[in-house]
Order: sequence, then C-alpha cells, then structure tokens
Amino acid sequence: MMKNYASVLLALTLSGSAYASGGADALLQSVGASTDVAPAAQVKTNDNSASLQMLQDVKALKLDDPFVLQMYSDFMMNAETPFEVKLWMQKIGKQDYEGAAHLWSALKSKFPEKLANHAAAVQAYLLYKMNLPQTFADFWISNLERSSYRDSPVSTHLENTLATFGFDKWFSDSKIQLNEAQIAVVANLNAARSTPVLTLKAYAAQRNGPKAKEMLTQLPKTHDMLVPLAKTVALMAAKAGDLATAGRTLKTYVEPYLQSKNDAVMWSQYNLQIARLLYQAGSMEGAAQFYQKIPRGSPDYLIAQEELGWVWLRTGTTDRLRGSLQTLSSEVFADRFQPEVYLVRAISNLKFCYYADVEKDFANFLKRNQSFAKEIDGALASNEPPVPHRVSTYAAWAKEALAMRQKESARIAELSQRSISAVLPAVGVQSHWMEAGKALERATDQTKKMLATEYRNAWNADRVALREAIRKMQFVRVELLSQLALAANGDQLGSSQSSASREGAAANAPKLVADAKDQVYPFEGVVWSDEMFRLRSLARGKCLGQ
Repeated sequence: MMKNYASVLLALTLSGSAYASGGADALLQSVGASTDVAPAAQVKTNDNSASLQMLQDVKALKLDDPFVLQMYSDFMMNAETPFEVKLWMQKIGKQDYEGAAHLWSALKSKFPEKLANHAAAVQAYLLYKMNLPQTFADFWISNLERSSYRDSPVSTHLENTLATFGFDKWFSDSKIQLNEAQIAVVANLNAARSTPVLTLKAYAAQRNGPKAKEMLTQLPKTHDMLVPLAKTVALMAAKAGDLATAGRTLKTYVEPYLQSKNDAVMWSQYNLQIARLLYQAGSMEGAAQFYQKIPRGSPDYLIAQEELGWVWLRTGTTDRLRGSLQTLSSEVFADRFQPEVYLVRAISNLKFCYYADVEKDFANFLKRNQSFAKEIDGALASNEPPVPHRVSTYAAWAKEALAMRQKESARIAELSQRSISAVLPAVGVQSHWMEAGKALERATDQTKKMLATEYRNAWNADRVALREAIRKMQFVRVELLSQLALAANGDQLGSSQSSASREGAAANAPKLVADAKDQVYPFEGVVWSDEMFRLRSLARGKCLGQ
C-alpha cells in the first residue's frame, strides 16, 4: 500500500513538468526553431525545496492509521487539491499533528469544495490526537451543527474511528463541558448514529430524569455513562416513592457494571444508595446490612455510620447504637459536621429516662453546631462559596473539569506562540488558536460557575440538615418536659418502683456477650483508634418497668 501511494504522489508532483517539457519541444519543432534554448534565470535554492522535500518525505510516511490513510488517499488523488494542501496532508501522514494543526487558518479557504467536510473531519481528528479535549469538542460539535457536514459520510467515518479508541471513557475522563447551545445541537442528533454521538446525548441527559431513562436503554452495558444515568433514574423513582423501579434500575444496570469494574469506591457509593432506599422502604435489617458493607477506608464510611445510628435506634439495637454514639461524639470528630449525632443520642437517653444526660445532649448540640451555623451562613452569603463539608459527585467533577480547562488553556497559549513561526514569518498568532483560547476562557468561566453552584447546593443541604435536626431536637425537648412533668407527679420515677420489682428487672436485664473473635476491655472514657465503631454497650433504663 505504501508503494502505491508513493507512486501516486510521484505522479502528482512530477507529471506536470514532464508534459510541459514534451509540449514545448513539439511546438518549437513545428515552427522550425531549435529546441536548444538559453537557460532561464535561476532562483537560488537548495536541495530542501518544497517539491524535493515532499518527495523525500514519502519515505517518512506512517500510514498505519485507517482514518489518516483514507484521508491521505482522498486528498492526494483529487486533481483539484492545491500543492500546499498536499503538504498539509503530508505532515499528517508523517504524524506531525501539531505542525498540520497550525496550518488550519491559512488553508481553510484553499480546500476544494468537495473536500471541505474532509478537511473539517481531519482538523477535528488532529485536535483529538493532540489531546485537546474541550477544543476538539467545540470544533466537532460546531461542525455537527452544519447539515452538509453532519450528513456527509466522512463525518460518520470520523466518529466510527473515534469509537475504536474507547471514546466514552476518554470523554468521561476528559471532563468535557457542554454549553446550552451545544446541548441543543446534540439534542437534534440521532443517538443511533454512532457511539460518540450516543455519548454526547448521554452526557447531556445525566441530570434530567426522563431523558436519562430514555437514554439508559440505548447504552452498552460497559458504557461509562451507564452508572450516572442509572443513579439519576433511580433517584427520580425514589423521590416519586416508586422504590421498586429504583431497585430494578440499580440491579439491572449498575450491579453488572460494577461487577465488571471491581471498583471499591463505586461499590461503596452503590451500597450507600441501596441502604438509603431500604431505609426509606422500612427494611431496617436490609439497610443495616448494606450500611455495614461500606469499608473503613471508603470516603462514605463515616456518613454510613451516622445514618446507621438511626437504624440501630429504630430497631432497638441498643448495644451497637450506644457504642457507635460514643465514637461519633468523641473529640476526634469535634470538627466534623454531623448535626444528628446528639439528636439520636438525646432520643436514646430519653427512652431510658436519662434526663440529666438528655440535658447534656442539648448543651452539646448547641455547642457543636453554633459555629457550623455561622459557617454555613457565611458560605451562602459569599459570591464564591468555600469548599463544603461534603463534596458531591458533581462538585468533584466540576473541580476536576476546572483543572483540566486551565491546563488546556495553557497548552493553547503555547501552541499560539509556536504557530507564529509555523506558517509564515511575522504573520502572528494563527486565528484558530486565538478563537480556541477565547472558547476555553468561556468554558472555564462556565465550569467555575458550575463549581460555585454545586458548592452552594452543598451548603444549602447542610443548612437544611441543621434546621431539620433543630426541629427534631425541639420535639425531643417537648417530650422531655412532658416526662419530667409526669415524673414530678410520681408516675414515671424509678424510685416509685418497689425494691422487689427493681431487683427483678436487674435479674432479667440482657447481658452483653462478646463475639469469640473480640477482645473485651472496660471502657475508661477514651476511644482508641482501633475501637472506633466497635464499642458496644447496654444501658439499664430508669423508666418504670425497665
């Protein structure tokens, strides 16, 4: 194949001069003139003239890329292709992607009309190969907006080529940002067109429940957008109270994907979501099982332990509840926002008529959360909210996207400077790099706004959580005052029990039995690191009959 293209190139570059020489001789002979003529004035040159250099470059071609090979053939075999365009194609054939990409502004008006879409596809491919993801996406989608390009065979050829490189993972890893205009363009594309277009449409639907549900059935089982879309659909169903659909969605799409990836962090997030759905469904035993599947090293571990406290409270698993609360209320977590810890503790103490301890829980609740309340108000009043206590998946995505946009902007700035000498001296920065730089500035600003919005959403969620904890704590206080009023009348005081009934209750009190694998030590007020969330305690209630 290489020899064939080399012969084509030789023919295209040499045939013109050969035919010109023969024709001139024939003309001179027909008029009886001598074919010996004085040599024309020679322009000083060297062996590196454009034509000779082009011939020498044939040996350096690396046409092992099917897409490049096809484009090389289409351009070189076209009789209308200008010489400078052939030089551009020659650079691509040598895999000098940057050198070719610099020439876009200088050449885009020189491409033959019937190869204009080919040229756009090639330039998009160059940007992809140079790993300029946002610039590639902007250029590619701008061309997809044109029906002449969108309907051309070369556009789908490019997309099918990109699909062979694992486009969905590359797109996900690149954290490409689409603006509203681009999403509108993507909405009009047929998802069945190609894997890259399917990926674009899946990305655009990831925060829209109905659209995510529509796209979910079209994705391959290993597609990188499968889990985000499935979670969106499950969340939509859960909010509507349709827990069966939420469960089926996760089982059908997420579980097989996770089993193929074996990613511990993704499994933790999945188990946390399942635990919450089970809790919402009232299956306390199932919720406890999935909360406890989350390993200690997971970012979701502490959140799971806090939420597990409600499970222990509702199931009356007192030994685990009070042991867990002992850990969560220790000074180790004094700087952690967890407003419900002292709420759960107060409810537990109230159930056992530990009235003095309930009062302490109120005091500790106020002490711990006053500073958090001020912090939350300050963050929400700021134009640029600080990093919240809990960073959501979308906020983490936006933070990574911002870093990648800034890195790509620096690369575009470097390319702009190098482009000054890449085409003609003193021409200046090539306009397409300047436009790419401005587009990246807009994308960067958009990502900054998205990050600020996600941070603000997280701070708002903290405010809602704190207000809800305060509201519930007020109910606990009302219940405390009610029980104290009854106790003052002698209805609930433990002292009103007869000595015999107290002794009987003590004899029948449950005993805490350690597991065979556990070592038992008396608790002396200090929670050691290896004891966290492993403490167990039984409380003997002071209420009547406990």
